[in-house]
Amino acid sequence: MKEMHSPPTSLNSKQHPALTQQHKRAKQKGVALITALVITAIAVTLAATLAYRQQVSIRLSGNLAALEQAYQYATGMEDWAGVILRNDLQDNNIDTLDDDWATLIPPIPIPGGHMNGQLFDLQARLNLNDMLETVPVNGQNRQQPEALQVERLKNLFTQLKLEEPDRLVDNVIDWIDDDEKEHNFGAESSYYRLLEQPYLAANSSLVSASELGLIKGFNGTVTNDKGKEEKILKKLKPFLSTLPAKKLAVNVNTAPFEVLYALGNVDEKQVNDAITDRKEKPFPNVQDFVRSLGFANEPSKFPTDRLGVSSSYFLLQGMVQIGKVRVFINSVIHRDNTGRTRVISREFSES
Repeated sequence: MKEMHSPPTSLNSKQHPALTQQHKRAKQKGVALITALVITAIAVTLAATLAYRQQVSIRLSGNLAALEQAYQYATGMEDWAGVILRNDLQDNNIDTLDDDWATLIPPIPIPGGHMNGQLFDLQARLNLNDMLETVPVNGQNRQQPEALQVERLKNLFTQLKLEEPDRLVDNVIDWIDDDEKEHNFGAESSYYRLLEQPYLAANSSLVSASELGLIKGFNGTVTNDKGKEEKILKKLKPFLSTLPAKKLAVNVNTAPFEVLYALGNVDEKQVNDAITDRKEKPFPNVQDFVRSLGFANEPSKFPTDRLGVSSSYFLLQGMVQIGKVRVFINSVIHRDNTGRTRVISREFSES
């Protein structure tokens, strides 16, 4: 009689209940471990993000506080400039490069940083807004170029080796006059409308020398004395102003060589001789300046209109640094005959 044997149990067949429970617990532990790792990773990421944002917030708050403090120091320099200019007027009635206001202030320590500044005489420059005069024509006031001022501006452009100085001057005249009629070689709104980014001629006084960059012919470059290309606007800025007042005199005690040369009817030697003389003794009046140029016997050969030995308009350029924050200030300051000063324009920039 054959013996009956039960078939062998396969490894893939249904396992014993105890083994099944053990397998389930192992899987659950694996899932719990992965879940814990994910939660931990999320928590660490959130913590790092919050810490970073907190640092950014703290740094931003610090920078804002430093920026506000820097602005306060910058405007405080205007008060300092006012005191210097008032005291200067009490000490003498002429303005020279030997005066206290013309001294470069070295970096002054302040909490968290330093500051420095310097005053410049804006009447040592040619005023672009003084190129026109108003004259009556047929019972109406009309603007027309003022010959002497126009000639001086042309002389300056020539001395600085700018191409086509006549055309550049005409472009300035058309920009600031109150009509749309082109002056000789000038350009009015009809030209600026055709540019890739069109705009209109201002037909009013210039607000700042930087506005020259909008005028035809002034956004190019010129070769400087070192043989390198330099932007025309950068080359011109030290010699030009855009003051609101009319018929201002150029201060011959503070004007640089380029401006003195532009005044007319002189050569380089004459100008250099006059600069040497004023270093030894500033000119107390315009007549002494004319004699220094070599026109002692023929003073009428040198035009003295719009020349003087004192100034009313000054430029304050200053910088305040607190930590990594830097604030630059450019303020135009007017001083009247009584010594009272007021800021007529102010520009801030940050770096």
